[in-house]
Amino acid sequence: MSNKGKGKVFWDMMSEDRDLVFFVIGFLIWVGTELGDLNTDSWLWILSRIAIPLFFVSGIVLYVRKHYRIANQLTSIKHLPVVFITGKPQDEIQSALNTAQEAIGALTGFRAFHQVEAAFNVRLEHLVPYERRHLPPDIKLWQDFIQDAERNIRRFSDVIPGEKVYHIFIDGPASLALGAGVAFGIRYRVVVYQFSDGTYQPVLDLRQDIRRLKEIITETEYQHIKVTFPTKLTQDIAIVLDMASHSPIGEARAYLNKMIPDAQIVEVSNTYGGNLREKDWAGVVQELYSVFNRILSQSEVSRLHLFHAMPVAMAFGLGMALGNFVPVTVYNLERLDEIYYPVIKLNELESFL
Repeated sequence: MSNKGKGKVFWDMMSEDRDLVFFVIGFLIWVGTELGDLNTDSWLWILSRIAIPLFFVSGIVLYVRKHYRIANQLTSIKHLPVVFITGKPQDEIQSALNTAQEAIGALTGFRAFHQVEAAFNVRLEHLVPYERRHLPPDIKLWQDFIQDAERNIRRFSDVIPGEKVYHIFIDGPASLALGAGVAFGIRYRVVVYQFSDGTYQPVLDLRQDIRRLKEIITETEYQHIKVTFPTKLTQDIAIVLDMASHSPIGEARAYLNKMIPDAQIVEVSNTYGGNLREKDWAGVVQELYSVFNRILSQSEVSRLHLFHAMPVAMAFGLGMALGNFVPVTVYNLERLDEIYYPVIKLNELESFL
């Protein structure tokens, strides 16, 4: 399949379509019948001479048009849904995939998902990194989950020839989204979606210029964030990102006072009231990345500790920009006890997608 051109794919699909074959055979039978009954001059026969061929020809045209469109999609850019799911029953996987495919179709017009599975002998479920339970506060388990997801996505992708765009959906914590973004990096064209008002919205469309996430924005140009720096920098710096409707600063301070009392805190708060309504979130990611870049450029700093409240799509984009070269430990808030725990060390994540 990988070496077939559009014409060969088109022909194979038509010849294997039973409904299309039915229309063609029916049309040929009708033609044969007509040739044997040319002397009939009743009005019913005249009407059938018009209606029956129109029926068959219309059916043939519709099926040929459908197969041409699908063949065109299979031999051009493939749009692949990648859906991260944790803490949900397994029977929700297919529903999540269907929802993702609808969102992709609405954005791109691509709908040949079942044909991709059939043509390349793959299952889209392999693009759904899944864990039935909520991930416990164990760094190894979080990093193993992300790297198992990388392997499955890589194996799937290696089978699919040609250009691909990954469409990212995350039904899980923002800390996981950060790690997943690190795994993808800025090597592949992606679209990242955020669930809002009952539907998935594409908020990071990076099909044209994925590297724009790493554009440095000066502090005087910040539009979405306000940053408070400490009077001095220390070896350990805690960055607290208040990018949602609730601030994590209280729980972050409680953890730091107990576990890393010498760490200084950089507070980043949002200026949009916790509910970002813009369609393109790249500007916010650029500003957040610029804060990290500024801090890491200081020789006094050796490790960053990231506490956050942020949407998953924003977290994924920030992870893409940061990559696995920066010494950042990500902390996740456990809702049951309202305590932060370290769950990912970005510079220990392998990225082999």
